[in-house]
Amino acid sequence: MSVLMRLMAALLLLSSTSAWALPLVTLYKDANCGCCQKYVAYLREHGFKVEAFDRQDMARIKQQYGVTRVSSCHTALIGGYVVEGHVPVAAIQKLLKQKPAIAGISVPDMPKVFSVE
Repeated sequence: MSVLMRLMAALLLLSSTSAWALPLVTLYKDANCGCCQKYVAYLREHGFKVEAFDRQDMARIKQQYGVTRVSSCHTALIGGYVVEGHVPVAAIQKLLKQKPAIAGISVPDMPKVFSVE
C-alpha cells in the first residue's frame, strides 16, 4: 500500500473515531450545592468533558430551557438536549444514541449517591 493510501486510511480512521466522542456538557448550577459538584465529577468519571458554571439566576436558566415544571438543582446541555437533574450516564448515552425528537430528559429527586449528608 502506498504512503498516500496509508495516510488517507489513518485520516479516515481518526475522523470516524472523533464522531463517536462524547459531546461537551455545559452545566449550570448553584455555587452552594454540593450534589451538583458530585454530579459534575460523576459525568467526568464517565468520559464527559464538563464545563460547569455557577449561576445566581437558576430560575431564569430553567425558564430559558423549558424545565420549570421538571426542575432539579442543576441544568445541563448535552448534544442538543436539556438534561435536568441527576440523570444516569446510561440514560444520557441512550438519549445521544437514539436521538429522539424530544427537548431532553429529567430525573427528579435526589439519588442517595449524590446526597451530601
